[in-house]
Amino acid sequence: MEDVLEPPVISELQLVKFEITLPPRSPAGSSAIHLICLEFSNQYTIFVTETAVIGSLIEAVPDEPVDFGNSVTYSVTTIFGKEELTLHLLARRLVEIFQKRITMAISCRSLEMDTIRLIETEVQRRFKEDHQASPT
Repeated sequence: MEDVLEPPVISELQLVKFEITLPPRSPAGSSAIHLICLEFSNQYTIFVTETAVIGSLIEAVPDEPVDFGNSVTYSVTTIFGKEELTLHLLARRLVEIFQKRITMAISCRSLEMDTIRLIETEVQRRFKEDHQASPT
């Protein structure tokens, strides 16, 4: 009889890169924004939620360089959910930080520029802290 292997627990796989909870943006009617970043060998998966649901699923991918220039371009696609410029902007900014393909599941009641900047700043800070703490 074969040995039955139990599926690994997510914490055993050490997929969680970091978790961030951002305080409510305004006292009336808004909730904290929770962000969880999972790292896989070839991509990052980021959950950004204020409503405890997935909402929209966005993919951002660094494109292959076309010429010898140093500029990198990114393709951003909405897999499902809202096709919003602000969601694409956030995905593009996050893929620039990680320099790897990202999949972002996001559900926020209102995503304004100050919130995008706050998410970007906190992710960048945590990403840098993580890379300085762990040997490459």
